[in-house]
Amino acid sequence: MSVLLNEYIRKWTSSFSGPYGICVYGSPGEIIVDEVYVADCYHSVIKVFDTVGTLKRTIGSGQLNNPYGVYVYENEVYVADTGNDRIQVFTESGDWLRQFGSSGTGDGQFQFPMGIFVYNHEVYVTDTLNNNVQVFDYLSGAFKRKWGSPGQFDHLSGICVYDDEVYLVDSHNNRVYVTDLLGTYITQFDSSGTISNNLLFEPLFFNLDPFQTLSQDVPCGIHKDEFGTFQSI
Repeated sequence: MSVLLNEYIRKWTSSFSGPYGICVYGSPGEIIVDEVYVADCYHSVIKVFDTVGTLKRTIGSGQLNNPYGVYVYENEVYVADTGNDRIQVFTESGDWLRQFGSSGTGDGQFQFPMGIFVYNHEVYVTDTLNNNVQVFDYLSGAFKRKWGSPGQFDHLSGICVYDDEVYLVDSHNNRVYVTDLLGTYITQFDSSGTISNNLLFEPLFFNLDPFQTLSQDVPCGIHKDEFGTFQSI
């Protein structure tokens, strides 16, 4: 099917209450590949749909507290369990596997983690109120490194890692901030491609490939389309 850029395709609702993070995932080698995972924040669950919007199952009922972010990697579901200041990991069917993180300001501790992305066996988390990015081993949950400070960021939310670059939605600074995998600055921009015009107003989430983008009541930032062009959302 040929789809024009920005052409409307479809929508669905499922009695959401504050849906934030989203991830589209397909298990390699399977015939039915695509499922849509949505962090239904105020219902405190992850809802899983097929790509036409049929609800298939929920994950984390009674185990999550206002989750904002979700990402699926190697058939495991990583959830930013925001209200509990931790990361929880489930199977695709919803069985609990493990968790890491706690409340606080130290290494491996969070204050309102919102965004999550898994890349090359590392888990990247935006620690929103601590204004930093923390990186963990994807299996053990061991803390590996972090970068950022209140003077550098203000209310980090969405995150995506693409081609060894980390794209961060710096919401209250109205910008997207780009670093390498160790946190070294590369560039920054708003939805016009330059920071000077300040066109992003409190962006929340964005992505650079077919994962984790969901439009809300405020602009969500940007994504990178299949042609390598940045598009505002």
